Amino acid sequence: MDNKPDSNNSSDSSGSPPPSPPPSVGGNSIIIQGSVGPGANVGSGSVRSDQIAGHDLINIGATGGEEQQHFADKMRELRDLITEARSAGELDAKLADEALANLDEVAQALTTEAKPEKKRLLSKLAYIGDILDTAADLLEASGGATRVLVRAVPIAALLIKIASRIF
Repeated sequence: MDNKPDSNNSSDSSGSPPPSPPPSVGGNSIIIQGSVGPGANVGSGSVRSDQIAGHDLINIGATGGEEQQHFADKMRELRDLITEARSAGELDAKLADEALANLDEVAQALTTEAKPEKKRLLSKLAYIGDILDTAADLLEASGGATRVLVRAVPIAALLIKIASRIF
């Protein structure tokens, strides 16, 4: 681990000396040359923030109401697509009912429990994704068209990703 290059060279590649530090109130200045990513830690300590922004860079790490609203919207969209896939004959009625029942269980847990169990939510969403993905694969293998399921599978995967972040 000792063979890492020094990222804070005392002079840049042109050979000019580093700029003098600006006057500061506390007398504590750190000069950084080169690229430093958002939320990078230079020196001792740590960086913790819900939102880090600078110039044209905005990195939002907060899990606020917008992401939960996006999750709810995608849950409704997935419900509509499952119903549409059943109507279009792309998804067997029994499998559609099972996927919708699992989706209802996720919605019920989110509305009734203060802090729903993340593992249970993710497993239910993964099961829905598996049902849709398997149905799409079987339909394609038999020569059928998957116009609705091809839109539903990525939404199920997106719900898993969002749920793993916000719950």
